This record gives sequence, structure tokens and C-alpha cells, in this order.
Amino acid sequence: MKKILDKIIHRISALKIMYKLPLVYIIIGTLPLTLLSNYMIYSTKKMIMTQHNDQVSAENKRVRNILFNTIYLATNISDSILYDNELKKLLKSIYVSENEVYKAYRNYDAIDSIIKSYMEISNIQIYVTNKTLITSGCFVRVDEQIASCNWYQEVKDSPGKLMWIYDDTMDTESSLRLIRRLPLSDAKDYAIMSINISTNYMRFIINSNSINSIMSIDNAISFYSNDYNEIGRPLTDIYQAGNIRLNTPYTLKYQGKDSLAYTTNQNAPKSSSVFQITTFDPLAVSHIAESILLNIKVILLSFTIPLFMIAGYSLAFNRRILILRREMNKIANGNLNIIGNFNSHDELGELFKDMQKTILSIQQLNSKIYEEKLLRQRLLNYQQQIEFNLLAKQINPHFLYNTLETIRMQLSIEKEYDAARIVRQLGKFMRHNIEADTSLVYLSSELEYINIYMDIQHFRFGDRIKYLVTQSDELAIKDYMILPLLIQPIVENAFVHGLESKKTGGTIAINISSSEEYLIISITDNGLGMNENTLNALLLSINHPGNKSKSHIGLHNIQQRIKLFYGEQYGLQIKSMENQFTVITLYLPLQVDLNSLKNNGGFNHEIYNS
Repeated sequence: MKKILDKIIHRISALKIMYKLPLVYIIIGTLPLTLLSNYMIYSTKKMIMTQHNDQVSAENKRVRNILFNTIYLATNISDSILYDNELKKLLKSIYVSENEVYKAYRNYDAIDSIIKSYMEISNIQIYVTNKTLITSGCFVRVDEQIASCNWYQEVKDSPGKLMWIYDDTMDTESSLRLIRRLPLSDAKDYAIMSINISTNYMRFIINSNSINSIMSIDNAISFYSNDYNEIGRPLTDIYQAGNIRLNTPYTLKYQGKDSLAYTTNQNAPKSSSVFQITTFDPLAVSHIAESILLNIKVILLSFTIPLFMIAGYSLAFNRRILILRREMNKIANGNLNIIGNFNSHDELGELFKDMQKTILSIQQLNSKIYEEKLLRQRLLNYQQQIEFNLLAKQINPHFLYNTLETIRMQLSIEKEYDAARIVRQLGKFMRHNIEADTSLVYLSSELEYINIYMDIQHFRFGDRIKYLVTQSDELAIKDYMILPLLIQPIVENAFVHGLESKKTGGTIAINISSSEEYLIISITDNGLGMNENTLNALLLSINHPGNKSKSHIGLHNIQQRIKLFYGEQYGLQIKSMENQFTVITLYLPLQVDLNSLKNNGGFNHEIYNS
């Protein structure tokens, strides 16, 4: 598996950028985009489904409340009629003429008042068996047709029974009727009341355009629907009634397509009848499908548009890469004449500008190399001439030492012991200078050399100048190696520029100390010192080769030798105050690793020691 993965990564890495960028986008972008799209589709579906579920359940609850209030009102009205003694008296009386009947009907207006007071009630009918009564207004005498109806047969033998039926044969405005037996004084004497519910009123109150409602009694015949064509039809013809689930949203086939449905039951007060209310949202399923399809389209656009943009960018990027490669091939083949403008301000444009700067640097370097070749040849010729002149004028060092030794012995014979001692010290001093090379010397040897120099100066100046060397107790300097001729030129500089004109009280102090990283050698004199401008000019002179001053060439050479040999973090520091003091401090590495210095280019200080 690892080999296969490495092989795939290797092949992808070998592709050109114009192919690699779209491929990386496809590989890296597909997974998060797929996860995000699935989450978006799931979240959208859930959100829309929840919204439609809430709507259809809320509509079902509203319709059920309207139905309950209506049937509860009808039940209460039936109770008031059931206990209306005036009505019972009217129904039990025996009339000898129709005029008496009509007069009795006109004197009883309770039912008309109920119909006028409640819009929910479309009509109230009283079916009577009294032979002396006639059919008029709300009173209907039972004939054979009425007596043969199932509802009549079921109610007439059940005193006080209340039942709800669907019947649209007698009232086109209403198909929902409350049927109840109205007992009179004699158990055999009775009447039957029928309270018709106004379907038009219920339709006006429900009035929902987006959600359809279907109501039925005992899961049989529809007595209400937003669609008139569905009223009076069995529920099995309208939808699959066997798949109904109560009190939860579910999907049901309605009017030939899947619809979101919500079904509840409502028990009728004082009756065994059960009303079934089903609300349908025919747009929910299609709305969810459309939303999912829209999300898929947006996701595809979100994937393809960046893909085409990346592909276009890859082509443009590849064209610019080819231009850069062509121009770099020119440079590699020695042709520095490249195009003058790249027309790009991004990283590739900056790379092209850097390439132009590189070409300019190469041209300047070539010119400088050529000039340096000429200069080196001139210096070589000049050096050969100087070497010839020096060879011609050179004094044999042995001759010089022997001569000084002869003078010293002669002075000793003549008992000029001080002069003889100074001549001997002068010989040692000159031998040290002549024999000094690029090799490291012991610090103790260098201090001894300084002592010889100070002894000679003391012979010259007497007690005008005092010399003092101090060091930290814990510092052992006998084994420390140092570049030769670093301290003596500084001491000499203190004489020449600071103390030579001082008549008395001159002091030169050398202090050797250490820190965690540095060996610190400070040379302090109490001579003329320097003002701030002079000090700044001196610092500029010793730190920048181009500003080398003839009067301070020794300090300049010491600074350059230290930095070249030990590193840029080491060197001289100078502090001075006019007419008070001058302190020159050498900072050298506390631990000297000769091998490391050789590997990093040390031991090249002799080029500054001429």
C-alpha cells in the first residue's frame, strides 16, 4: 500500500503546474465539498421538512379546533332543544285544523332565533310523528321515505341517542347533520331533531389555499374538503386510508402524487361518532425535491466554476513560467539580453525583477572583475618593482643584531650599563618585529614584548610616563594564544597621540579580564583624548576600509585583522574624552578553536598586516 501511495505521489509531483493545480483542487476540494454538500442537502431537507411539518400540523390543529367548536355548539343547541317544554307542548298537542297548526308554528320562534344567531348552523329540522301536524318551516312530518332511512331507524328506538351522519340529500349547503331523538311525555311518542352544520361557513373559516383539509365521520365518507369534487366520496377513493398514521407527519399518495399529510381524530361530545381530520400539503414533497435539486446545482456550480478558473489561471501561469524559463535559459547560455518587461506584478513579476537585478549585478561584477584583473596586474608589476628595490636595499638581520651586540658590549666595557641594557632591549624588540609572522603567539609572550617596548620608552621619557598591567585573578593568560602585534601598536598609539607631549603624570594601563564569551584587553591612557567629532571620524576610519586614515592605519589594520581572523562579532571599541582619557578595548574570543578558525577562513589576516 505504501509503495502504491509513493508511486502516485511521485507521478503527481512529476506533473506540470498547469495540470497539477486543477488535479490538486479536484483531489483536495472534492472531499470537503462532498461532505459540505451532503450536509447542506441534509440540513436543507430537514429544515424544509420541519417547516412543512409544522405548517401541516398547525393547520390540522386549527381545523380540528374549528370542527370541535362547531360540533360542540351543535350539541349544546340540541341539549337546549331537548329540554324545551314549549316545543314538547307544541309537538304533543292535537290540532283540529291546519290554521291551529300554523298558528302554533308562528307562536314558536326559538328554532328560527337559533338559526339566525349562529352562522355555524344552516338549518334545524324537527321530524314529527303527530298526525295532526303538517310539514312547514322547520317541522317535517315523517313519511314512508323518511321512516325508511337508516339514521331514522337507528335513532327512533334509542331515546336520547346523539349521532352524526353524512347526508346531502335534503340540504345542498350542508352534508353534516346531528341527529337526536326528542322524547315526549309518552315513551312511544317522540320526535327527531336534525341540526345541519353549514359547510360553507366552515369553508369560509378554514379558508386555506396551500393546505387542503379532508374531514370524515368514522373513517368513511368525506363531508368536507377544499376540493368540492371530493365531498361525499369514500376516503378509500381519495387516498389510501389504510396507510394513515395518527398524530405524526407522514407521506400519503393524494391526487396522484406524494403529499405531506397529518391526521388526527376528534371524538364528538355525547356521541360515539369519531371525526377524522386529515390535512395535506401537496407542495411539500415537490418543494423539498426542488430545494435539493437547487442545492445540487449550486454545489456543481461551486465546484465547476473554480475548476475552470483554476484551469485558466494554470494556463496563464504556465505561459509566464515558460517565458521565465526561456529568459533564464538565455542567461544560462551567457546571453544577458532578455526582454525588458514581464507585465506582471505578482511573485513571478518580482522574480523577473530580481532576475533583472541579478543580470545587472553580473554585468557590474564582470566589469569589476575585468577592472580588478587590470589592477591586480598593475599591483603585481608594482610589487615586483618594490621587491627588487627592497632586495637591493635590504640589511642583513644578522648583521644588524651583531652590530647592536657589539655596541652593547662596548658600552658594557665603558660601564654604560643603562645604555647597554637599552641596546639589548632594542635588539630584542627589533628581532620580535622582524620574526613576527601570521602564526598565533602566547599572550604572555606578547605582554613581555610590550614590557620591552615600555622599557625602551621609559629610557627615553624617564618618569614622565608610568606603565601598569593588571589582570583578573581567575584568568590564566600563559596558555592563551593571540595574533601577534595587536597590543603594541595600540600602546604606541597612546604614546604618539596621547602622552608624547605630556610633561609629567602620564599613565598607560593594560587590564586583562574576561566575560562569559570574551577575553577583554583594555589599554587606557590619560593623555590628550579626543572630542566627539574626532572620535566619530576615527571610528569611521577603522571600521570601513574605504575610509582608512594614514594617521590611524595601525588601528584600522588591527580591527580588520581581528574581524577577518576571529569573526565579525569581535574587534575594537574606543571611548575618549578630550583632555581626560582614551580607552581602546580589544574583544577577543575567550576560547580559541584553531580548527574552526581554519575552516571558517581564519589565518588570512596577513593581507591587512602590510
